Amino acid sequence: AQAQAQGQQAQPPRPPPQELLTTSRDGVVMAWDMQSGACTRTLKSFSVLAHCATVVGDCILQGCDDGVIRARKLCDGAPAREYVGHEDRISSVWVTKTHLCS
Repeated sequence: AQAQAQGQQAQPPRPPPQELLTTSRDGVVMAWDMQSGACTRTLKSFSVLAHCATVVGDCILQGCDDGVIRARKLCDGAPAREYVGHEDRISSVWVTKTHLCS
């Protein structure tokens, strides 16, 4: 109500997630249907172990063993971008409205 009073639109509630994405030591990302529990697709493997992942827009970001955060397209698993700079493995990745954090 206060946001509307200040001229801002209230945000509609988000729909519940339909898909669970997992990453594993094999470097593969798997997509699972949240209702049935069935694996719906498997995305290409990177040759580097991923320790963590998060989704941003149409990409999944994976924190990898070699200190690189790798982005890949959710639709087909194609590499999208790499963020290089850490000297050791990435143990967590998350995103705020303004920052990619690891």
